[in-house]
Amino acid sequence: MSLFLAFLLVASLGLIAPVQALAVTSAEKQAEADDIMRSIDSLQTQLNEANAEFERATQEYETAKAAAEDAADRVQAAKERIAELQERLGDRAASMYKTGGSMSFIDVLLGASSFEELVTSWDAFEKITSQDAELVQESKDVKAEAEAAEQEYNEQKAKAAEEVEKAEAAQREIESTKASMEEELTRVNEEVVALQAKEEEERIAAEEAERRAEEARRLAETTVVPGTGG
Repeated sequence: MSLFLAFLLVASLGLIAPVQALAVTSAEKQAEADDIMRSIDSLQTQLNEANAEFERATQEYETAKAAAEDAADRVQAAKERIAELQERLGDRAASMYKTGGSMSFIDVLLGASSFEELVTSWDAFEKITSQDAELVQESKDVKAEAEAAEQEYNEQKAKAAEEVEKAEAAQREIESTKASMEEELTRVNEEVVALQAKEEEERIAAEEAERRAEEARRLAETTVVPGTGG
């Protein structure tokens, strides 16, 4: 009879109320946050690698660009030298044409005081003309080499520019994903705090309910129901 009365007292006070189980616990939510944090750390590693790749590609681009510009300068210098030598040869050819071609020999002959000087002077004349022709050919060779180098460096520059663009795209994608995950981590951490607070409130409420229920049981045991005593 006293136990029945204790139950009635507790029930009337509304102290027996089962705690509703949480759909997700703070521990489970914390585990979710930890998973997100590990993913963010992995993304940061990928971002560091993308940054390094960007720096490498940028350096290669700048190196190839400088080399291509240097080769272009050499091409231009070779063109100017070729034009200068060709002009010199052209002037000599025009002079020989105007004098019938043999005037040069007559000039050399009249200017020589001896046969030995004549031979020496004529050999020098031919040698100068031959040297000019060789210089023209040499300049053409230099120009061809510089043009080939310029093309190669421009190809390297174009390839490096593509790698820079790819690295930048990877950086943007990783940074965007990382930012989204950081926002998600902030949200989950807030949920963890809220769940921990709720769980603490429910723990305190459950302990208080248990304490009051125990008091009610003790009160019931010491209460004498009318008509049952001597």
